[in-house]
Amino acid sequence: MAIKNRKYPNKKLIHHSDRGFQYCNPKYTEFVENNGIILSRTEQYDLYENAIVERINRTLKYELKKTIKNTVIVQEITKQAVQIIFYLLNG
Repeated sequence: MAIKNRKYPNKKLIHHSDRGFQYCNPKYTEFVENNGIILSRTEQYDLYENAIVERINRTLKYELKKTIKNTVIVQEITKQAVQIIFYLLNG
């Protein structure tokens, strides 16, 4: 669906997932790479790590989507969010 419905065909797609079995399957990873999709996975199978990324994605997608129209602003907000979460987790 992502390949078929993409709004910006000249831009690379990024697929973020945990390291679930289905996403590490060689046939799946080969398909993704052959279609120019960048795989983004947690470093290890750590559901907590993935939950942090999903929370950031959710915030950007649903809460800020209507108010932020500039990619530079989105990049700065994302950077700040990651720094805050890192600080909260590591003190």
